[in-house]
Amino acid sequence: MQLLWVLVGLVSVAGGVWSARNPMQARSWASAERWQSDPDSAARDQRRTARTMGGFLVAFGVAVVVWGVLA
Repeated sequence: MQLLWVLVGLVSVAGGVWSARNPMQARSWASAERWQSDPDSAARDQRRTARTMGGFLVAFGVAVVVWGVLA
């Protein structure tokens, strides 16, 4: 078992869960112009993109944890 890889995976999972649960506090994926011109659409896209990126980060983290445990 590789403890470093397990820890990296757990941090990735935690970051992905945080991003998916708090999409409006994560990195802004919409441009400033978009937020000014159409805030409703920008907010919808921000939520969708942050949740999608959070899901990918969780999946990556789980794969790294499994790799760290099996290595």
